[in-house]
Amino acid sequence: MTTHKGSCLTRRVRGPVHFSFYRDGALWYVCEDGWEFPVPVSDTDNAQGASPTFLRDDKGITFMRWIRRHMAEEKRWREGSSVGV
Repeated sequence: MTTHKGSCLTRRVRGPVHFSFYRDGALWYVCEDGWEFPVPVSDTDNAQGASPTFLRDDKGITFMRWIRRHMAEEKRWREGSSVGV
Protein backbone atom coordinates (compact mmCIF):
# COMPACT_ATOMS: atom_id res chain seq x y z
CA MET A 1 0.00 0.00 0.00
CA THR A 2 1.38 3.42 -0.94
CA THR A 3 1.18 6.17 1.67
CA HIS A 4 0.72 9.75 0.53
CA LYS A 5 3.75 11.88 1.47
CA GLY A 6 1.64 14.51 3.23
CA SER A 7 -0.09 12.00 5.49
CA CYS A 8 3.26 10.38 6.30
CA LEU A 9 4.74 13.76 7.25
CA THR A 10 1.68 14.60 9.33
CA ARG A 11 1.88 11.30 11.20
CA ARG A 12 5.58 11.77 11.91
CA VAL A 13 5.29 15.31 13.26
CA ARG A 14 2.20 14.54 15.34
CA GLY A 15 3.92 11.87 17.38
CA PRO A 16 6.96 12.05 19.61
CA VAL A 17 10.55 11.69 18.47
CA HIS A 18 13.34 10.06 20.47
CA PHE A 19 17.08 10.68 20.34
CA SER A 20 18.89 7.60 19.06
CA PHE A 21 22.58 8.43 18.50
CA TYR A 22 25.15 11.02 17.39
CA ARG A 23 27.36 10.41 14.37
CA ASP A 24 29.38 12.52 11.93
CA GLY A 25 28.04 15.86 13.13
CA ALA A 26 24.37 14.86 13.29
CA LEU A 27 21.93 14.03 16.06
CA TRP A 28 19.81 11.10 14.86
CA TYR A 29 16.22 10.90 16.05
CA VAL A 30 13.58 8.20 15.59
CA CYS A 31 9.88 8.84 14.93
CA GLU A 32 7.15 6.75 16.50
CA ASP A 33 6.94 4.64 13.31
CA GLY A 34 10.66 3.74 13.52
CA TRP A 35 11.80 6.09 10.74
CA GLU A 36 15.14 7.79 11.48
CA PHE A 37 16.26 11.25 10.47
CA PRO A 38 19.34 13.40 11.14
CA VAL A 39 19.55 16.82 12.71
CA PRO A 40 22.88 18.31 11.56
CA VAL A 41 24.53 20.09 14.48
CA SER A 42 25.69 22.78 12.05
CA ASP A 43 22.00 23.52 11.28
CA THR A 44 20.85 24.01 14.88
CA ASP A 45 21.74 27.69 15.37
CA ASN A 46 18.61 29.58 16.35
CA ALA A 47 16.53 26.44 15.89
CA GLN A 48 14.90 26.95 19.26
CA GLY A 49 16.36 30.26 20.35
CA ALA A 50 19.85 31.57 21.01
CA SER A 51 21.04 28.39 22.73
CA PRO A 52 19.01 25.40 21.52
CA THR A 53 18.52 22.36 23.72
CA PHE A 54 17.76 19.03 22.11
CA LEU A 55 15.91 16.70 24.42
CA ARG A 56 16.02 12.91 24.48
CA ASP A 57 12.25 12.81 23.91
CA ASP A 58 10.41 15.69 22.26
CA LYS A 59 7.44 16.64 20.08
CA GLY A 60 7.77 15.71 16.44
CA ILE A 61 6.44 19.08 15.31
CA THR A 62 9.57 20.72 16.78
CA PHE A 63 11.63 18.71 14.27
CA MET A 64 9.41 19.28 11.25
CA ARG A 65 12.05 21.11 9.20
CA TRP A 66 14.53 18.22 9.51
CA ILE A 67 11.90 15.52 9.03
CA ARG A 68 10.64 17.22 5.86
CA ARG A 69 14.19 17.74 4.58
CA HIS A 70 15.20 14.09 5.11
CA MET A 71 11.97 12.80 3.51
CA ALA A 72 12.74 14.89 0.41
CA GLU A 73 16.32 13.63 0.39
CA GLU A 74 15.16 10.01 0.58
CA LYS A 75 12.76 10.63 -2.30
CA ARG A 76 15.65 11.97 -4.44
CA TRP A 77 17.74 8.89 -3.55
CA ARG A 78 14.90 6.54 -4.56
CA GLU A 79 14.31 8.37 -7.83
CA GLY A 80 18.04 8.47 -8.58
CA SER A 81 18.53 4.78 -7.82
CA SER A 82 15.72 3.74 -10.15
CA VAL A 83 17.34 5.45 -13.16
CA GLY A 84 18.74 2.87 -15.57
CA VAL A 85 17.12 -0.09 -13.80
